[in-house]
Amino acid sequence: MILKQLVGAAVAFGLSVSVANAATASLLADPTDPASGVIAVNPGAIITVSLVVDLAADQSLGGGFDLNWCTGCIDFIGSTVTAPGSDPFFTRPGDEGPGTLTGVAFGSFNGYSGEVLAAELTFEVIGAAGTTTFINLGPNSVPAGPLVDFSGIPLDVMYNGLEVQIVPIPAAAWLLLGGLGMLFGFRRQR
Repeated sequence: MILKQLVGAAVAFGLSVSVANAATASLLADPTDPASGVIAVNPGAIITVSLVVDLAADQSLGGGFDLNWCTGCIDFIGSTVTAPGSDPFFTRPGDEGPGTLTGVAFGSFNGYSGEVLAAELTFEVIGAAGTTTFINLGPNSVPAGPLVDFSGIPLDVMYNGLEVQIVPIPAAAWLLLGGLGMLFGFRRQR
């Protein structure tokens, strides 16, 4: 009985260590805040989203990512690969399709480790207030391929997308604009 408990504890510890050291790729509204996986924006806003890769203890030559989203909520404007020391051979901004961006890639023969700001993506909010969309993130298969180690073996990566909540412009803003309009109207009458 004690042996079963020890084996069970060892397996649980091994799994927790492997999960703790797993690489992550996340879309963040604020690259300095790992908890910024939700963003609330007004219709018509322009948002920039950061693709942050945390390789933990792993080392990588780089790799590619695919994204998709609701075409009626946000519209893709552009992307910039920002990974430091990216080799032009590995770097690509991605191929755009309706609600998709495939093959955003970065890489370097010198390799990466730790946290890397891989790319910045810009979108325009076109949806109506009260709607929500997700920008989903996943590994790329062609042409860039997934994140790989120095021997070309794909890394075990946990992908985190971003929730975009489209909210109405606050009523206080409308009241402020209306009040300013009235003040300027009274001023002109004098």
